Amino acid sequence: LGASPAVYAVGDVNGRAMLAHAAEHQALFAVAHALGKITAPYADEALPSCIYGSPETLRVGRMAHELEAAGLPARVSRFALAANPIAQAHASTQGFVKVVWSNGRIAGVTAIGHYVTSLATAAVLLVRHAYTREDVEGIIFPHPSLDEALKEACLAAR
Repeated sequence: LGASPAVYAVGDVNGRAMLAHAAEHQALFAVAHALGKITAPYADEALPSCIYGSPETLRVGRMAHELEAAGLPARVSRFALAANPIAQAHASTQGFVKVVWSNGRIAGVTAIGHYVTSLATAAVLLVRHAYTREDVEGIIFPHPSLDEALKEACLAAR
């Protein structure tokens, strides 16, 4: 988390992410690392970033341009909230869920719209474990739910 193996800097001071949940995650890692329970370097590639407002925004993982800049292949699949029954029921159909893929695995999720931050935990798991389209097909998503927008964005990948 810092430039020295003996000094830990968590939260805003390390410049990684100015988010309370990031600081908490970093602190738990720092303690476990200092105690020798973890030896691997800190990884936060599946850190959720949420903006609560109107509309809400969610981002987990990498964006297509970041992958391409790193020389990695990137593909995007998306689903419009206008086609989601819960978004329709709440008359909040503006927005989308976008999934970024690299080598057939989920590398990032971005969403904009009413209540999309509720998809954060599922998005973290999809990115952290680099799910494939087939992995997503094996998940039972409740219907009707906003979660289905995430499912449909994943299944839109060809």
